[in-house]
Amino acid sequence: MWCPRCNQGFIREVHINALDVDGFLCEECDALWLRRDQIDPGSFVDFTTFMEGRGLKGLWSELTVKKSA
Repeated sequence: MWCPRCNQGFIREVHINALDVDGFLCEECDALWLRRDQIDPGSFVDFTTFMEGRGLKGLWSELTVKKSA
């Protein structure tokens, strides 16, 4: 799926390992959605902000990329 926020990258289905949470992350702008049905330009959270708010660094190495959404 092409990112509706930045219109420059693909959204990847990811698993945030330390939190045991699945989500959908743009490979270009790092917009994060926790539910596929909420993917739109106005409902994202910044990946780094989300992760830092939970005591993590916000690095792609903290995830497992499952597939393209």
